[in-house]
Amino acid sequence: MAARAPETIQNTTPTGSHSAGKQRPKYMVLVEQLIQQITTGEIRPGEALPSEHQLCETHQLARTTVRNAMQLLEEQGWVNRIHGKGSFVSTRPPLPVSKPLDTFAFVLPETRTGYYPSLQRSFEQAASLTQHQVLVCCTENKVDAQGNTILQLIDKHVAGVALVPATVPATPAYQIRQLQQHGIPVVFCHREVEGVQAPLLSIPFRDVGRLAGTTLLEQGHRSLALFSPHRASASIEYEAGLREAIASQALPCPEPFIFHGPSSQLHPIDYEQDLLQTLETMFQ
Repeated sequence: MAARAPETIQNTTPTGSHSAGKQRPKYMVLVEQLIQQITTGEIRPGEALPSEHQLCETHQLARTTVRNAMQLLEEQGWVNRIHGKGSFVSTRPPLPVSKPLDTFAFVLPETRTGYYPSLQRSFEQAASLTQHQVLVCCTENKVDAQGNTILQLIDKHVAGVALVPATVPATPAYQIRQLQQHGIPVVFCHREVEGVQAPLLSIPFRDVGRLAGTTLLEQGHRSLALFSPHRASASIEYEAGLREAIASQALPCPEPFIFHGPSSQLHPIDYEQDLLQTLETMFQ
């Protein structure tokens, strides 16, 4: 077996799977690129791969580096090399070759309360404009359930994932990197995951709370209240914005009535009695 050349290439992938500045063998970079072309169906089973000369020219690599890459692909079962004819994609590759589904996945901690139902509807409406189906996945805010969901989405080869990360406990970076390493784009909604580079679409909850309070005060209301399903980052920011609106008034206002439900795992009907008691206190 020929010794592999120690050529390296600077890694610049944004997925966070390698440390910045870490050197990687050039033949491995080529191997990964060719495997991606095979798994995405760009090069189909039985089709010929570009010749060694073409790969050298296209990727600006030495012939030895290309040969090392092709040798590894053959050892792993991705290609068959036929003397005098070239290299061909194996008709029985080590992983199933399939085309990504035209499906977007929306992973949510819940779908019944808060802003999540409207967030889901908006996502589905936007996806329909690009002819994408939507797969909605509820994790019940549990990281273990979220991890299992991510593995299933990878297996289904979805086209992209929008995710409100679970918080019980905090979502680990490796869960999200699994999606990115399989070429599945990820967008965070509401909150991000530390250590992962991905777009974040967040709602300015504090601004919304401040605007709601200001609007009510401008209409002459003095006694304000806030109700939320449970005490979480969104409801905390809503409350902070509401209090800022009250504090900005020249004349003092009564202390607002604040109600947070007992748990993110309960439906509002489960704590209806607590809600009614709060309302009775407000109107006394």
